[in-house]
Amino acid sequence: MSSPLSDPLGVIGGGSDAGAEVVPHTLSAPVVRPVHTAALVNSLSGSLDYTAAQSSSYASLSVAPIALGVSAGSSAIGASFASSQLGLPLFGRSSSPSAPVESALRLSSTLDLPSLPATASPLPLAQALALALALAPASAPSFSLPPSASPIVAGGPSTPLLAAERVLLHEALVIDTSNSHASRNCALYVTNHRIILESHAQPELSAHVLNVIAVSRVRRAHVERSRVRQHGGQPLEIQISLICRMGARPALRIEASESLVNRLYELIRFLRTQCTVPHSFACEYAAALQGSGDEGWGVYDYGAEFHRQGLLNPLSCWRVCESNRNYTLCPSYPPSLVVPKAISDQAVAASAAFRSSRRFPALCWKDPCSFASITRAGQPLVGIKGQRSREDEALLSALLDTNPESETLAIIDCRPRLNAEANMINGKGYENAANYPRTALRFMDIQNIHVMRDSMRRLLGALEAREEGAGEWLKDLAASGWLEHVQAVLRGSRAVVDHIAEHRSVLVHCSDGWDRTSQITALAQLQLDPYYRTLRGFAVLVEKEWLSFGHCFAQRYGSHVHSAHQSDGSPSNPPAPVPEDQQSPVFVQFVDAVWHLTLSFPRAFEFSQLFLAKVLEHVFSGRYGTFLLDTHAARHQNGLPQRTRSLWSDLLDAPAERGLVNPWYAPVQGTLPLSASDLSGCALEVFKAYYCRGPWAVDPRDVRAMAEESLSRSPCAARGGSSWD
Repeated sequence: MSSPLSDPLGVIGGGSDAGAEVVPHTLSAPVVRPVHTAALVNSLSGSLDYTAAQSSSYASLSVAPIALGVSAGSSAIGASFASSQLGLPLFGRSSSPSAPVESALRLSSTLDLPSLPATASPLPLAQALALALALAPASAPSFSLPPSASPIVAGGPSTPLLAAERVLLHEALVIDTSNSHASRNCALYVTNHRIILESHAQPELSAHVLNVIAVSRVRRAHVERSRVRQHGGQPLEIQISLICRMGARPALRIEASESLVNRLYELIRFLRTQCTVPHSFACEYAAALQGSGDEGWGVYDYGAEFHRQGLLNPLSCWRVCESNRNYTLCPSYPPSLVVPKAISDQAVAASAAFRSSRRFPALCWKDPCSFASITRAGQPLVGIKGQRSREDEALLSALLDTNPESETLAIIDCRPRLNAEANMINGKGYENAANYPRTALRFMDIQNIHVMRDSMRRLLGALEAREEGAGEWLKDLAASGWLEHVQAVLRGSRAVVDHIAEHRSVLVHCSDGWDRTSQITALAQLQLDPYYRTLRGFAVLVEKEWLSFGHCFAQRYGSHVHSAHQSDGSPSNPPAPVPEDQQSPVFVQFVDAVWHLTLSFPRAFEFSQLFLAKVLEHVFSGRYGTFLLDTHAARHQNGLPQRTRSLWSDLLDAPAERGLVNPWYAPVQGTLPLSASDLSGCALEVFKAYYCRGPWAVDPRDVRAMAEESLSRSPCAARGGSSWD
């Protein structure tokens, strides 16, 4: 079964190419070269489906995952990667140049290799690639991987390479057409991590750089014959556009020869192969930087944060629960959690058994000025029969008892009520007021991951460059529903903030409590606590509410890096792509909402818009271990703190010099007064600086101008800032 090399938030193979005639093509015979080696590989298999058109078209990147592991049986290696290096045809074309017929080609040739023992260790990506290329016939063009210490291509780009980064492909001349008003001659470099495009005129000043695994869409079109240029005896007749995840505009658009396009396409496909942690670029990168130090993994210290919130005070109504230190109580929770002091570990375990995914109520944040608090959980397992748990009811009662200033515990259910009721059919649901006295339940009408995924797809479609007028754009934007969803998330967080302002404690949950719950609790704390509005504080907030509490980053963003171990410590199954129906832009939507807060309060946040964009960039880059895998347990079982670098180590290092600091930052104590007008439809905007970024990343020199623009448009600035300065 092939797996799509795609971001499900960007349609691949659809559009005008849907329903295109498929012309099958089969290699007449496999290319075989004898191999006598004890290489620890059993199979490298690949297949390619590519639909090309004379007009603009999408490339359907269908990839059978290359197994970088070993199993018993005969070995095979797909010819799809080697084909571009062996001079084999890759893209079919219509037999009649004038006929508007699309064609497609599927390569599925295999090579026999000796059987290998099932206990052999998997190969690193570079060695596996070297093995694949070693099978090329002697007459094929040379393309080999030397030792990792040496670059593959003589010379290199002016753009500094990262540690462990090696150039795999270099083309001296391609035409950069990213700017529709002026093209430029460029050199193209593809490394094992990035694609680098450098202008011949100013290579060090005007380079376009994008991460290979962030590429989600590929468009291919023929250049008009009157504009085709020649290089090295080959016509630069193909225009290829690369679009990155969560991007509506091409991050790279070049005109090149068809053979180069084939090789570039295959390298992208190959470098996105599913792999386990030990064979990821994040591990290679960290290994090459050994001795440089990495303090980012310690940016969130449980004890320090508990102390900052005053929870370790002997007079506190709270205690630290260590029952999950081995991740057996709740696999998706961190090892140390805070619960009411009146509740025993046995009661906590019983509550976990009654909550979805065993996610029992645990403290997120306590108000330093009152007894009010924010806790989070999964939905209760009440079902249509109205099941009960005395221990779970007692835990919620204890939550209320920690706050003598309030007579009720507010329960914020992030879902629409209809969705919550539908979940009762599956044995889940929501709290019945008859069984949970002194509680007040409120539904926030935030839609699920499937609705958000479709909304993002529609938003990116609306933001694509077009010739239609503003009317069509506004119509498509409204149809996407994205701004309404962001508004619902902000309103949900504001509901929590309002309860805290009234000294009322809040319990937040959705279904499992790791998507919408993380959005609401994190945004509420961002408004309530000025510490989280600092650079370091924001890193702590993301680590605490998203990473330690088990937001499924690998699932939601279709990561190609997988755990090498199952939950019981045994070796994992061969890596497989994440199903599309499990992917959704939940964290991206959270950052979008944070960006809206920075527009409303442009002085209140220490970090700049560029900082937010950098965080999102590295959700997809695969350079750091921060966003790899789904849970705190999986990251530690795979040794990510020891084997990879943390994103925060780099972002918190000299941030002002790189434009990551807001030049107008003025610390604001207390809660941000987010008003109803700040949440109105007319106040919400599209985060175009991110979604429409194309090849133009924000220059650090532009950060001040962006901050000044936000300041001039801010409602607070219009009020003279008196409400919060």
